[in-house]
Amino acid sequence: MFSVLRNRNFALLWSGELISILGDWLMVLALPFYIFDLTNSVLATGGTFIAMSVPRLLLGSLGGVFADRWDRRLVMIATNLLRAAILLLLLLAHSPSLLWLIYAVTLLESAISQFFMPAKSALIPQIVSSQELVAANSLDSFSEAVTRLLGPSLGGALYAFFGIISIVAIDSSSYLVAALCLLLITFRPQIRPQPAAPASAGAQATPKALWLKLWHELVDGLQVVRTEPVLRAIFTGMGVMMVGEGILDVLLVAFTRDILHGNASTLGWIMAAQGMGALLASVVSQQVIRRLQPRYLIMLSFGIMGMFLIIIINTPIFAIDLVLMAIIGALLVWAMVTAQTLMQKATSDSYRGRVFGSYNTVLSLMVLIGMGISSVGAGLLGTAVLLDISGAIFALSALPFIKIPAMSLVSIPTPAEPSALTESPIPVKPS
Repeated sequence: MFSVLRNRNFALLWSGELISILGDWLMVLALPFYIFDLTNSVLATGGTFIAMSVPRLLLGSLGGVFADRWDRRLVMIATNLLRAAILLLLLLAHSPSLLWLIYAVTLLESAISQFFMPAKSALIPQIVSSQELVAANSLDSFSEAVTRLLGPSLGGALYAFFGIISIVAIDSSSYLVAALCLLLITFRPQIRPQPAAPASAGAQATPKALWLKLWHELVDGLQVVRTEPVLRAIFTGMGVMMVGEGILDVLLVAFTRDILHGNASTLGWIMAAQGMGALLASVVSQQVIRRLQPRYLIMLSFGIMGMFLIIIINTPIFAIDLVLMAIIGALLVWAMVTAQTLMQKATSDSYRGRVFGSYNTVLSLMVLIGMGISSVGAGLLGTAVLLDISGAIFALSALPFIKIPAMSLVSIPTPAEPSALTESPIPVKPS
């Protein structure tokens, strides 16, 4: 896996992202604590998570359109610089009357991130070879697991000793470092086909026409998902799984308290076990993924995860639950890395941004649906029943992957580039 770091461009991308993600995880823990310290309100604290979630639904697919239209590396540099600047506004929010500023910063940062994420997912296949793609995605997963383990505890310590100023300074600086790493990347990007000139090319495009063309390009990306069996299976299966994930996220605290009869420390151990499983799985992801056909690996992962969740819920023995949660963390990494690589290989470069933008939007929507189900159903069905349903949903999410062709991941050919994209007056900036 680490051999892909010999690729200078990917090493720069990965190093910058590792630092940036660590900064994000510091903020994920510190900002809700800061809001609670300011307001002493759980409701006000929850508003932060709403501000983070709304842009994922509204802008995720749109960000993918621009990732296919503009130089992806420049998009990522610009978004990192913007996020670094916007975060500094949090230094002004030092009283409850300025709570709106914290929400505005959170909303803006999340909105800008929706342009970064599809650009990153689409850029990776441009800077690594097809043979390196599994290793690159595995290393990406490794960095996420490492920062997830280290970030919250480090963020808590920094916030306790130095306050929110230290967190803002580190997170903002991490975006600057990531932007610098991206600036140092040198490669000859694949030339994506230019859009056909519209019939009214001589006339001045109106804002309505521009938005209409944006919509048509977004629909083009969704059409690729609809017509490609691999993408259709991933969107369906992962979407179903995220409903179960949403239910689990909301009820995990209730499960710890009411079924395990534990406390916050107990929940911390459960999350750490899952994180450690994910970390160890990331190290061997390349070896595991290359030895199994993608559909079998994903189907087995989700099927076993669903079964283990049901066992955990109905056999509340803490030591056993920790082991099973670690295995679940490992299986989830293998399934997600496999799905990411499949999507990159099954999509031509001209559509990757839109496909990944739509994918992020779908997953965010399905998580919210799962959260809504758990919020409404907990009082009617109880925690244990809903969690059993969550486990069953995880298992059922394996079924759509039956339709993925039986082939090795390394043998899946990348589709040929289309001869021309849908006509659009949106300028295509030189790569």
